[in-house]
Amino acid sequence: MDCVLEGWQFFTTHVLTYYNPGGKKITMPAKNSGSTDANNTSSDHAELSARERQIMAVVHRKGQASAREIEEGIENAPSYSAVRALIRILERKGHLTHQSIEGRHIYRSAIEPEEVRASAMRSLLETFFDNSAEKAVNALLSDKELAISDEELDRLESAIEQARLRERRSQRKAAKTPASRKSPRR
Repeated sequence: MDCVLEGWQFFTTHVLTYYNPGGKKITMPAKNSGSTDANNTSSDHAELSARERQIMAVVHRKGQASAREIEEGIENAPSYSAVRALIRILERKGHLTHQSIEGRHIYRSAIEPEEVRASAMRSLLETFFDNSAEKAVNALLSDKELAISDEELDRLESAIEQARLRERRSQRKAAKTPASRKSPRR
């Protein structure tokens, strides 16, 4: 899977490689979660094999691509027929759709970019930060090579305040639900 998160680009294969905004390439081992079951119909990106994730990375990066463009976009690509077979598997799993344009199949992700970003972030949090958003944000803020502008810090501050408001509303709503109230004794 490939996605850009405010200047960070993630490629999930056997290792997690990201490029920070300064262009520095950083590689870390990723959790092993690949599945090669062609009958799997899950839309969870964590269940893709390394090659399937590479294909999805090309499609997400380009927005849409032919099988040949996908093959050309994969480093150390398998044969063209292997790429086509993997594309068919990804279509069966529900990750890709295609449209015939001038006799060529053009493939697009069947999953919205927001879902991909959320899936990538959950995977990062789970793999490297013990499911802690605080640890992830602190890692970003303490990265001396990452230049964070005052405007970005202001937007982060605003996002934190919005998250606090959502959590408070959620807690108030939960407190008002009948399941959380004690029923009167008779």
